[in-house]
Amino acid sequence: MIYTDTYMGKNAQKDSGKNGLTVYKDYDGREIHLTESRWRHIVVGHPEMKEWRSYFEFTLSSPALVVQDEQVETTTYYFYLLPCKLYLMVVVDWSEAPAMVKTAFRVKRPKEGKILHVTKPSRLV
Repeated sequence: MIYTDTYMGKNAQKDSGKNGLTVYKDYDGREIHLTESRWRHIVVGHPEMKEWRSYFEFTLSSPALVVQDEQVETTTYYFYLLPCKLYLMVVVDWSEAPAMVKTAFRVKRPKEGKILHVTKPSRLV
């Protein structure tokens, strides 16, 4: 069964099966998966992320910037400017299908790398 919950907006879906899988769509309509076990891993290392999970959908579907890692071409960084004036960075692994969220945390400025997508450059403080 697939449903939405309070962590997600209209473009994200959650599978109520044993994985606790959340499926997001990025700015280009591609699926990116976040498992419940990966979410737990993220909040263990970055407990402040609990309050920012609702921003994952915005970060992936309407990012301010998407950058490809300089060493690992299958890793991309999605950035979204949060109300607290920090960026939410969601790291996505594209090495296998479906793409998977690796980690996420807040950063002061976007990571350098090959720019894949820019939205509203004025938001890049």
